[in-house]
Amino acid sequence: RYDYANLDLTQVVQAYLAEAGIEQSQIAFSYKDLTTGQTFAMNDTQPMTAGSTYKLPLNMLVVDEVAEGKLSMEERFDITQTHFEYQGEHDNYVAAFNGAMSIPDMQEYSLVYSENTPAYALAERLGGMDKAYEMFSRYGQSKGELKTISRENNKTTTDYYIQVLEYLSKNQEKYKDILYYIGESFPGEYYKRYLRDITIYQKPGYVREALNVDALVMEEKPYIVALYTAYLGGSTESSDEISGLGIEQVGQLAYVINEWHRVNKNWLTMNYKNLKVCLDTDLGIFFLIMNDTLNSISKTDNGTYLEKYRNILDA
Repeated sequence: RYDYANLDLTQVVQAYLAEAGIEQSQIAFSYKDLTTGQTFAMNDTQPMTAGSTYKLPLNMLVVDEVAEGKLSMEERFDITQTHFEYQGEHDNYVAAFNGAMSIPDMQEYSLVYSENTPAYALAERLGGMDKAYEMFSRYGQSKGELKTISRENNKTTTDYYIQVLEYLSKNQEKYKDILYYIGESFPGEYYKRYLRDITIYQKPGYVREALNVDALVMEEKPYIVALYTAYLGGSTESSDEISGLGIEQVGQLAYVINEWHRVNKNWLTMNYKNLKVCLDTDLGIFFLIMNDTLNSISKTDNGTYLEKYRNILDA
């Protein structure tokens, strides 16, 4: 559908937006291939509403405190006086957990279900939400004017969040519990909507006009992506429900980004491995392997590469 093999990622995303009738200003994204370090971005310093994506670095901060011996994973902390956004949600948590939650409880319910009360309870372990926001720069700072996440208006940038994701990816053992929870979050939605055959660690964020997702995608060549949107499906700052069309478009964008990655990254890895065979096997066997490889990809979007390698084989 799109010329994945001959367009860069930003151009492919822009092609999708044009076809879907979405203004480019409604989308911000940052992408990084964790194998090569190659990056692509669009509107990456444009302030976007973060929604619940703040809960990812918040959880990382608490894990840091645990690793330094300042907090216990076994202790149950009183939540009866915890700050909250919704009285009903807070009261339900107090009743369900008999007034106290452990850090693993807070992690699970803030990451898997993206609930607010356990997130506020986590922030209290750090001295409160204001203090937590001041610490978010530990994982990076955007090159734009907005460095991390604004406590005042919940704005952030994908340039900041791609750094959070890179920090997470480089410290997977330390944050293994976080990875487990975000691996379980929102099955079949956001980045997982059309990508069912690969492991995806994602932290979505929704509020009013914003539908966002930060993801570590475990393709053959893993990559990280921060994808933030505004006003999809006609949503506005007054919206109180997720737009069905908006969440569909997020899933489509995720599919387009991942398909570009597969065509340009996984395919190259596959052929590198086949080329390496030449060093260890008879040349004739190598050509047979390459011929089978070309036959197997003849139905993909790699027409340019297919023609080039066919010419090599014919020669």
